[in-house]
Amino acid sequence: MKDIVELFERLTAEKVLSCQDMANGISNRNYLINGKKVLRVKGAFSDPFYSSSTEHEVESKIAHLDLAPRLLVFDEPSGTKIAEFIEEKVSFVDPHPTEYQLEQVALILKKLHTSGIRVTNKFSMFDRLEAYKKESFARINPIVESSIIAAAKQNFDTKHLVLCHNDVVRGNILFAGDKVYLIDYEYACMNDPVFDLVSFLSENNIEDRKSVFYFLSKYYGNEAMIPVEKISAFYHFLDLLWFYWAGMMQRHCPNPIFAKIADIKHQRLIKL
Repeated sequence: MKDIVELFERLTAEKVLSCQDMANGISNRNYLINGKKVLRVKGAFSDPFYSSSTEHEVESKIAHLDLAPRLLVFDEPSGTKIAEFIEEKVSFVDPHPTEYQLEQVALILKKLHTSGIRVTNKFSMFDRLEAYKKESFARINPIVESSIIAAAKQNFDTKHLVLCHNDVVRGNILFAGDKVYLIDYEYACMNDPVFDLVSFLSENNIEDRKSVFYFLSKYYGNEAMIPVEKISAFYHFLDLLWFYWAGMMQRHCPNPIFAKIADIKHQRLIKL
């Protein structure tokens, strides 16, 4: 813990009186400092597409949108950052999300997507898939894989990319009082907005038709506007993408969570 204390004091010139490992990161470590600030330290292995300059650019540009806790320090060379701690009691998306939760997530994603903010980097999901696959020992049926990729490419909108979060997992959506926060912008960059919608549904295992269409209708305005075929194509593609990502992470990190993630994705893929 001494190295963490020294790192914080070097970045802030503030004396550390208390330092608590929050034990809530998968590939990074988070520490609560003085009960007021969260220090995020990057893990030893980062996604090969990660750009600390892009993450910093995104967090700086979205600050006025009030989507995330206020960024206090961002050290680009290391990717270390310090943000304000949310002092209110925090809750996450329920296993069976309420209509309130579904609506709030739809609205915060819509706010991000329609902000007009642009950054240099693109998510490049097809390039990522190939890169992750090369680093993973896992494989699925090549015919199924080719079909998934072809459907995603057919539906991908290259002309209307917007700023997306690209990692709408349960731990990145925080409900505190009457506010909802979208945190952790490591993967954020320009992408097709449907990626975020499917990321939320897929990563939170929201599969019942009523909840899916309630969420999507709150985003699009009504059910008639929902691109059902595109949602389905992206759903399968995201399972494939994160299946290979988890396989890659297994090779470089000892955390058993990556094997669990890979298995969840694999179980869905083999049903196709």
